[in-house]
Amino acid sequence: MVATSQQVFCRAQVWIPGHRVDVPLHSHLTVADAIAELIPYLIEHLDAENKDTTWLRDPDAYWHLCTFGNQPLDEDKTLAEEKILDGARLFLTKTDPGEKYVPLIDNVAESITYYLKRHFPSWDSPLSKRISLHMLLAVVAMVCATAVVWTSAHQPGWPVRAALAGGMGLVALVSSAIAVVLVRTDRKERFSVVPVPLMMITYLLAATAALVITPRPLGIYQLVAAASTLLALAVCQSVLTGKHLRLHYAVIAGSVLVILIGLLNFVYRSPTVVIGVQTIALCLVMVLIASRLALSVAGISLPYVPATGEPFMRGKGAGNLDAGSLPRDGTSSRALESIHNQEQQILTAGACRMGLLIGALVVLVSASVVVGRCLNTHEWLIWSFMLVISVCLVYRGKSLDDAREQAIVVIAAAATLGAFGAGLLTVPQVSSDNTLRGALGLGILVVAMVIATILAIQERGIVSPIVAKVLELIDRALYISVFALVFQVMDLYSKARAH
Repeated sequence: MVATSQQVFCRAQVWIPGHRVDVPLHSHLTVADAIAELIPYLIEHLDAENKDTTWLRDPDAYWHLCTFGNQPLDEDKTLAEEKILDGARLFLTKTDPGEKYVPLIDNVAESITYYLKRHFPSWDSPLSKRISLHMLLAVVAMVCATAVVWTSAHQPGWPVRAALAGGMGLVALVSSAIAVVLVRTDRKERFSVVPVPLMMITYLLAATAALVITPRPLGIYQLVAAASTLLALAVCQSVLTGKHLRLHYAVIAGSVLVILIGLLNFVYRSPTVVIGVQTIALCLVMVLIASRLALSVAGISLPYVPATGEPFMRGKGAGNLDAGSLPRDGTSSRALESIHNQEQQILTAGACRMGLLIGALVVLVSASVVVGRCLNTHEWLIWSFMLVISVCLVYRGKSLDDAREQAIVVIAAAATLGAFGAGLLTVPQVSSDNTLRGALGLGILVVAMVIATILAIQERGIVSPIVAKVLELIDRALYISVFALVFQVMDLYSKARAH
């Protein structure tokens, strides 16, 4: 009688921490041999899906296959003898092998090779690909910065500017096209690390082309032109690819902020330092509303939460998450779409929120440098404004649950005050008052970082509800004071009185 494939193989579900994988196991292999084949298979399978395989890469572990209830299989028996059939659920576990012996290698060359391979990674194709792409990105960024500085300093004529902008624009389009094609066609993800650097190169070249094409010194017009170009590119690439949304939304957020500030100053012109203050305030608003914007972009409607005495259903039912408003036969397309898209919507919202935060905070920190270097009016008022902005960012960061988002916002809070102080101290012909303000800002930053580091090492938190309430009131007052300070810096009160 010829054995069928159903008799030779059993399709089992292997569980490891954080993952479960369906594996066709040979029924007539011993459990020990199956484990020896299973570990490399799982590593290869999870690596192909860009998942963490650290738990599996343990050379000293002693592996077991267990059934439910942590009953290990006999390693000397076959899977068929252990009654492992199709649909079985197996748990891969590992234990400490106990005493470990240092390998005895009497050959110096072999020992060097052994320990080098064990402790130091060797150069391979994936590493070469990653480093080459990042070096290419760094070189392009250096070329773009050099082009902007050179054209601003020497003011070349139209032919040179047109050739420079045209060449950069052409390379940007080619880079964007390659990235889009790779994202849409690379099903096996062989080139998964290539699109992001290419998209960043596209953004750098497109922004530089928009900055150098105009034959005049850098100003608000060039910034608006570059931001408009980046906004159009980011929207197109996010629609065409549907991936790497964090990068695209970061570019969109930064572009929108610059465009809004530029349009405001087309109507109401202000000095450079005031433009920087306006930009920082608008970036703070973006940080505060990033979560709500992300939910809207992902198509996640917030449920209606009635206050005391209000009905549980709104007039037209918009935003209600009530199963009573859906058909009960299980065929509702709205219900099915909501169920199947929840994970993707949440991931999209998370990527959007992270991108909006990164874009807004990059613009905010950059504007802090400009404010520090151009501070020549309302000096102490703007110094207080920058201090309040840093504290507001700390409050906002500590209110976020996502560890990456909290880290980004808190780091940006420190970078904002540090960039402002560095701008004050590094500007040529700095006044003694600005030196004092810069030193005070950096001193406050150093003291705050020392205190925060001590509290983090001691793992101390706020447990008193009274202290938490006081901090909440201070938080609200600081957010309100930001816009009051902007109002004063723009001299709106005196200008309103003059009219």
